[in-house]
Amino acid sequence: MSIKNIITLIIALTKITFAYCEDFKISIQYQNRPPFFIENPITHKLTEGIGFEIIDKILKESKINFVYENKPLVRSLLDIKENKYPSCYPYAYKSKEREKNALFSLPIQKTSKLILAIRKNDLRFKNLNTFKDVISKNELYPIIKIGYNHEKALSDLLEKYKNYSIYNLEKEKNNKIISTSSDQEVMLLKIIKKEGDNAFFTLNEFEYYQNKNKDIKMYLEYKEITDSKNEVIRHFMCSKKVGIEIINKINLAIKKEVKSL
Repeated sequence: MSIKNIITLIIALTKITFAYCEDFKISIQYQNRPPFFIENPITHKLTEGIGFEIIDKILKESKINFVYENKPLVRSLLDIKENKYPSCYPYAYKSKEREKNALFSLPIQKTSKLILAIRKNDLRFKNLNTFKDVISKNELYPIIKIGYNHEKALSDLLEKYKNYSIYNLEKEKNNKIISTSSDQEVMLLKIIKKEGDNAFFTLNEFEYYQNKNKDIKMYLEYKEITDSKNEVIRHFMCSKKVGIEIINKINLAIKKEVKSL
């Protein structure tokens, strides 16, 4: 091959490489979920939220190529598991089951502990103080958002007593829970309407909706669960196509932007 042909080939490969870099955007997938992720109601772009603010700082500091996409959580989890393209859910619980199919960053944030949202003066909950107390009662129907994971102790109990697991969608189709794809505010309104009896929320999330919706404030309250962890730890959860090099860049940015958790 002549020198001229070699130079032409190098130039062509360089152009292809640059084009690939431009196209290689990591899909950062989120759900409009106040107070963590809040879209502008006019532009429908993600603009605020206690989760968004730290995630956006980390991504910009890491200098990786990314785009925000609003997708249902169950779709995001499937995208990560199927590993067809680089994608991340940036506010995930970490579990051994999830680590089989995903790459995780360092912790990025702690959110308040899980509580139980119930109707005011529902005496059935008076002496129920632990996850097991609540979930083992067949007469109580929790409202569960499809695809949402919880701390391991709660997930194990849901599978044991309610036959529910986010890792087996067929198990969602049972008569022991009320599964829904509705947003968190609608889930709380379902409790008021007696379409279910309770739901697990982080405390700051429940208080946000109490302040936002007068019916939720008037008719619902929360009950503390004695074996709930004090805080919930969040991570970037990414498909393996993202690659360890990108995860390392994200981790370096986390070390710079996040105080020790």
